[in-house]
Amino acid sequence: MVTRLAYTGEVSSPHLVSITERFLCDGKPVGTSLFKDHFWDIYNKLFKLRDSEDDMPHAFAFLTLLAFDLFLAQGVDALILEVGIGGQYDCTNIVERPAVCGITSLHVDHVQYLGNTLESVAWHKGGVFKPGTPAVTAPQHPRVMKVLENRAEEIGTKLYVAPPLATYDGGPDPIRLGIPGHVQQVNASLALQMCNIWLEALGQGVEQPSGDEAISSAMKKGREWSQKAQGFKLTDSMMNDKYKYFVIQE
Repeated sequence: MVTRLAYTGEVSSPHLVSITERFLCDGKPVGTSLFKDHFWDIYNKLFKLRDSEDDMPHAFAFLTLLAFDLFLAQGVDALILEVGIGGQYDCTNIVERPAVCGITSLHVDHVQYLGNTLESVAWHKGGVFKPGTPAVTAPQHPRVMKVLENRAEEIGTKLYVAPPLATYDGGPDPIRLGIPGHVQQVNASLALQMCNIWLEALGQGVEQPSGDEAISSAMKKGREWSQKAQGFKLTDSMMNDKYKYFVIQE
């Protein structure tokens, strides 16, 4: 059995200074030369295949395609892929079976595309759910939660609500985040739950506290369409900055 560090990729938006900020390998932006090579390779191939002058993908779809090409070439073990606007009609839905889906705190935004109500926004965001793929959400407004639960049932997935960060066991020292603020605590819990689901898929999930069901076990029981996830004991790789990546075994 070979043990090695997981090589991670991340695609997010927008960028602040350089577009390469959207494409991270192990937390660092890809090199400009690497980005240019993949950009022009994809652009030239699409340009040759177009049927008309304007037969090219819009900017976000193009960058999503570029990301897949780039990270496949880099051989990443896991890819964190942020959707564009909404979810239901987002080009990132080309990924049919992700390891896990996550939804952060929802508010009314992009009303021209998602509608001007919480329910409409939640319906679109729930479009990231995939049949049989675990999904985790940050705590939501009751109206949002109801829509997400209905979407989970409609699509055929279990939905879990990330617990407060205080429910995790970080050992004798308090859990410290690099950025202050309540929203960062919510996001950290969401990220921990999603990472643990991915690790469970590799057979390396963190053991849940005694008496609590593991997420994967709860999925098999097919009960309510949403339930609160449980905190768990954090490992050194989750707590300490010097451990940047998860360890995977082959």
